Amino acid sequence: MKKKLKKTMAGVASLSLVLALAFSMPFPAYADKTEGIAANLEPASVSYTVTYQNGSATGELTAYEGDTYGDVLSGINLTGRHWCIYGSNEPLDLTTEITGDVRVVSKTCTAGEAVKENEADATCISYATYDSVTYCVKCGAELSRETVTGNEYAAHTYDNGEITKIATVNEAGEITYTCTVCGATKTEEYQAQTCTLTYRDGSNRGTVTVVVGVTTYQEALDSAKQTWRENCHWRKYGGDQSLIDLTETISGDITIATSKCTEETVEGKAATCTETGLTDGTKCSVCGAILTAQAEIPATGHTAGEAVKENEVAATCTEDGSYDSVVYCTVCEEEISRQTVTVEATGHTEETVEGKAATCTEAGLTDGVKCSVCGTILTAQEEIPATGHTAGEAVIENYVAATATEDGSYDSVVYCAVCGAELSREKAIINATGTGTTTVTVSAGTYTIGSAAGATITCDGNMNQLTGVQVNGTSLNSSNYTVAAASNGFTVTILSSYLDTLSAGKYTVTLMFMDDAENDYSGSVTLTVAAGSTTDPSDNTSGGTGATDPTDNTDGTGGTASTTGTGSGTTSATGSTGTTGTTDTTDTTNGTVTTTSTITDSASTSTVKTGVEDNLVFYVMAIILGMGVAVPVMVKRRKMQ
Repeated sequence: MKKKLKKTMAGVASLSLVLALAFSMPFPAYADKTEGIAANLEPASVSYTVTYQNGSATGELTAYEGDTYGDVLSGINLTGRHWCIYGSNEPLDLTTEITGDVRVVSKTCTAGEAVKENEADATCISYATYDSVTYCVKCGAELSRETVTGNEYAAHTYDNGEITKIATVNEAGEITYTCTVCGATKTEEYQAQTCTLTYRDGSNRGTVTVVVGVTTYQEALDSAKQTWRENCHWRKYGGDQSLIDLTETISGDITIATSKCTEETVEGKAATCTETGLTDGTKCSVCGAILTAQAEIPATGHTAGEAVKENEVAATCTEDGSYDSVVYCTVCEEEISRQTVTVEATGHTEETVEGKAATCTEAGLTDGVKCSVCGTILTAQEEIPATGHTAGEAVIENYVAATATEDGSYDSVVYCAVCGAELSREKAIINATGTGTTTVTVSAGTYTIGSAAGATITCDGNMNQLTGVQVNGTSLNSSNYTVAAASNGFTVTILSSYLDTLSAGKYTVTLMFMDDAENDYSGSVTLTVAAGSTTDPSDNTSGGTGATDPTDNTDGTGGTASTTGTGSGTTSATGSTGTTGTTDTTDTTNGTVTTTSTITDSASTSTVKTGVEDNLVFYVMAIILGMGVAVPVMVKRRKMQ
């Protein structure tokens, strides 16, 4: 029942969603149709009936609100007639808007007196014309229009005329007139008006008849064909005796007489280099007539001086220079000639640009060449790539040994063997040793420098988890030691080739491990290096000297020393005599030394790692892994249910 109810509710929800989407969507096509329907539903325009009678023709027309009489009646021909409201004789204004049903009747127009329009006067080439127009005296409609043309041309319209032939004393002249409308011309003669010029030149006297306002004094004197006295000018005879301008026309009877000119010097000018000169001359100071003409003096020409340099542009290493070689006249200093002279480029002056050697971090440069004058690079310096650092052996710095409760650390630093720059620095953490122990047995408490055999360390740990060996915190190169499996663990033998490089003294040897969970742990022992002598059997620095058999304490001074380290892996100097050590190693030279050092395992929190604890850890891990597998399976089965 619940399942059915759920299905029903889901169906209702789906239907509601579909309907909501459907009604929210626009329907443009149907919207257009609804608009059209709405438009058709609008109230229709108001209409009126116009009943008309035009002569014998009658009919009805429909007018809508806003129509005028002209809009409705424009299709009916009304030649010589006009519309009136039925029962009225007044012409109807066709621009009036129709506001209701109406009846109209056409009536004949009444012609008025003809009037003239578009009048044009007759010319010498066209007749006069005008339009004779008749209008209705009631409605003003044009009833008729007729163009009337005259039958006579008008006379020519001439201009003021132009003298085309000048009249003389003995012959009439001509004046030509031109019509401004058609261009027709007519010519008429005219008679010249004459006067008498009387001349007196010493004893030579006479008269000349001339045309008033046409003949000049010079023309009249020339027509007399007389030889006049030299160096004289003409004046009015009697009266003011003013000077006569021979270029003026004679305006009436007149008597003129000659008078001697008054000589005046006209100064010349010296010739220059480029311009001609003139000699002195003479003229009349009264009439200005030239009495002695000035003669031209040729130009002297320039006198060239020494060429000088101008506009100098010095030549450069790569570009030509130039200057103008200019010659001036030594007299007038005018430029006579100018020539541009090219000065060839000087070329570069080479100078060595010293390079620099490349360093570890900075690129170097080869020697180059540049111009010492303009600085242009002639041979570019090429970059010598930086040599890069030469990594030296990693060294240990800031070494802090781990304790049972606190982590130790050291910096693994690599310096460049060339410039000494620090290339890398990695901080390594030495986990606290904790309270768990792993037995590490050293085959000899002392290594004598020069011995053929190295120092062997036996460890009952996991050889596969060994990551390195350190001496006083410095990691050894793998070529300085060997690792070999043993029945109860493995052995690490530090080679004599490395041990012989050490000075006599005590050194901490640390075995570095990393477990499967990537947790670091370590174990340390103390190794004594002696300078070229055999270790004293009574030296129990590394935990004492015992006999070959761990249960035999008759040899040596301390018997068998069994010491369990409690700290960072250093060796206890004393122990309980006669106790069997963790690991028995027979050494006929130095006796048996059993040393237990602490190895930190960051994954373990137990005080002492025993077989039981290892098994317990294994069981716990197995249970956790089992749960990890079981939980997904249970979940899956839950889902399947």
